[in-house]
Amino acid sequence: MQTDDKMEAAIAINKKARKRFLLWIFGFFGLFITVDIIFWVVASNSHTGVVVEQAYEKGLAYNDTISKAEAQATLGWLVDVAFDASKVTIMLKDKDAVALKGANIEVTFVRPTREGYDIQQNLSETKPGVYQAEVNLPLQGQWDLRVFITWNGQQYQMSKRVVQS
Repeated sequence: MQTDDKMEAAIAINKKARKRFLLWIFGFFGLFITVDIIFWVVASNSHTGVVVEQAYEKGLAYNDTISKAEAQATLGWLVDVAFDASKVTIMLKDKDAVALKGANIEVTFVRPTREGYDIQQNLSETKPGVYQAEVNLPLQGQWDLRVFITWNGQQYQMSKRVVQS
């Protein structure tokens, strides 16, 4: 009889050990799957990783970009960009410091940390060579101000980091 009691005790201990082992296995894989699901949700709701759209095509056109930058440098234009809380002002002069009249100037404010807040604005000439526009930025903080100028078929572009406070 004593051996039967020992056998039953051993079987009971063995059942407890099996249950504990199964709980540890299910717990481990349950935790593993839970963490994977959390990582997947965070990854799918965050930055896509795309920094430049159509990067391959832009890479192929890099020599064209370099030649445009060299042509822009030979223009020698003097471009002074000022930004305050609600107004952007651009003073435009040629390499001889003569005001450039009748230019078409478009500015784009791009939020570097968040998509969906970009603002485009055309500037109007208030005095010869001075262009202005009122701008209401929806958020405070840093913005990239991109300037695109066209005058007499010539193009000029630049960018500047500004802060809206």
